[in-house]
Amino acid sequence: ECFVVGLIFIDRLIQRHPNLQVTVLSVHRVTLCAMMLAAKVQDDVFYSNKFYAKVGALHLQELNKLEQYMCKLLDFRLHVTFDDFERYRDMLLQAAGASPPTAAPVIETC
Repeated sequence: ECFVVGLIFIDRLIQRHPNLQVTVLSVHRVTLCAMMLAAKVQDDVFYSNKFYAKVGALHLQELNKLEQYMCKLLDFRLHVTFDDFERYRDMLLQAAGASPPTAAPVIETC
């Protein structure tokens, strides 16, 4: 779920700021920060920024500033609707060559 939400954050970032350039030098920072924010929004339990900084080979202070900056660029709009989540999830599954999940069959009992 966090991968989908992180992708939504990155897409929102690019839509809101089309002049923002994600380069070879910044892509891992943007991805790490989006995934970290997604975990914080989506999960009840998540790792500390210190952990994410270590995983991403960044200084804690840099990751903290990136988080603040990304939130500001997103205008602190981190809520993801169910419809948006499903749409992006389905796009990811299609890109991977997988089929979107179907509704579970209803089993009637007597």
